[in-house]
Amino acid sequence: AAQAWSNGSTAHAGILSEDARKFRKRRKLARERDAAYIFQQHNQYSTTSSLSAAAAAAAQEHGTSLQIDLHGLHQSEAIQRVHQAIQLFRSERSGSGSPNKRLKLGRLDIVTGRGIHSNQRRSKLMPAVQRWLQQQNISHEVYQSKGFIRAKIKL
Repeated sequence: AAQAWSNGSTAHAGILSEDARKFRKRRKLARERDAAYIFQQHNQYSTTSSLSAAAAAAAQEHGTSLQIDLHGLHQSEAIQRVHQAIQLFRSERSGSGSPNKRLKLGRLDIVTGRGIHSNQRRSKLMPAVQRWLQQQNISHEVYQSKGFIRAKIKL
């Protein structure tokens, strides 16, 4: 499009530009679909609405924790999933909705991986999630050698 524009073919440049916008939109939708599938494969649940059942099961099994696995997600997708899980913790604690939603959850184990399959064999997710948790003033511990972060959600 830029080359067509610089050659004076403004009509053709406009068509190419519109095609590029459509392609970017399709690519973004495909990545969102893929991210949801990847997350579902690595976790026992696939949507925020079904996180409640998983949270209840985790609370019964582990007391106060929930684990999410972010393997295969891009940084922004991973942060979005962490944010959704934290919102779930807070809504569960506030008791909004049914009485069985009054679970005392306080620990979120976030599996990011160690990055051994990434370029330069370094985790990209762990620093991004850690930075986001710091920006949100959420207390957390980093277990670099095990590839996970334990966030402590204020109840």
